[in-house]
Amino acid sequence: SIRGFFLQQNFKFNNQLFLTVAGRVDGSSVFKKENRNQFYPKVSGSYVISESDFFAPFAQKAKIDLFKIRAAYGESGNLTGIG
Repeated sequence: SIRGFFLQQNFKFNNQLFLTVAGRVDGSSVFKKENRNQFYPKVSGSYVISESDFFAPFAQKAKIDLFKIRAAYGESGNLTGIG
């Protein structure tokens, strides 16, 4: 048997800073008991620079409506590779 669980939470601060934290647990009865369940984490964050006061003069000159930086990390597995 194969089963999986997923949990994700999103956070927002001042409509400018965003954070997503999530985790997934996949399990298969094919694996040994000590390796039956695998955990795959992910996290991502972004910052909307164009919403900052210091960026406003530059945005008007460059005609930029939205400027955002983002970083993310995640792991994934290959549970579907089981025959």
